[in-house]
Amino acid sequence: MVKPEPGEGSAAPLLAMAMENARHAFREKRMAVASAGGQAEALARALDMEEPPRTIECVDISHHAGAETVGAVVCLLDGVAYKPGYKGFHVRTENTGDDYRAMYEVLSRRFRRGRTGRRAGSCRTSSWSTEAEASSTSP
Repeated sequence: MVKPEPGEGSAAPLLAMAMENARHAFREKRMAVASAGGQAEALARALDMEEPPRTIECVDISHHAGAETVGAVVCLLDGVAYKPGYKGFHVRTENTGDDYRAMYEVLSRRFRRGRTGRRAGSCRTSSWSTEAEASSTSP
């Protein structure tokens, strides 16, 4: 890899700043990945799991003064945000600001899609979905 060195001229300070920003971003990404493994292991211990989870999905409900309610499912794969697994839902039944009812709808739709095999995001790499499918076919 050819690493440009800041030379003389008006672009030199910008090139130096870009190089420092790239080094910083690389260090941050490496630290985030390293700490994600430790956090997953701590979660596994706290929940008495045999092994750390590979996939975690988080749900958030948002609305504007009780109207226009939406839900979002975000996916973490091996502790790092996995944006192809993100999924948005327009909440159909809840417009009074009841976050719990909206959460129920979003989770019901998410689990229904997971159970029927329809894509509800790309977190289908998760171990729970294959385990759930295997257990549903077992006697």
